[in-house]
Amino acid sequence: MNFDKWFEEQERLVKIIFLFIPIVGWVIEVLVRLSAMIRNSSTMNILGFVIFLIGGYFFQFVDLIYLCITDELLIIE
Repeated sequence: MNFDKWFEEQERLVKIIFLFIPIVGWVIEVLVRLSAMIRNSSTMNILGFVIFLIGGYFFQFVDLIYLCITDELLIIE
């Protein structure tokens, strides 16, 4: 599963649009984090996945702000 690599190849504006749409953003985040966790099951990826599942839309909003600033998702390798 290489969904995280596909997401990283997209332009910053496309990533922001994907995460801005409520349901689509949640699904994209789950797929990216799950893909990263399967590919590299480091503590950071597992922690990011669990925090996202617990935090839900609030963490998605924080992740969107972080993506706008740094062009990468928060707590993911």
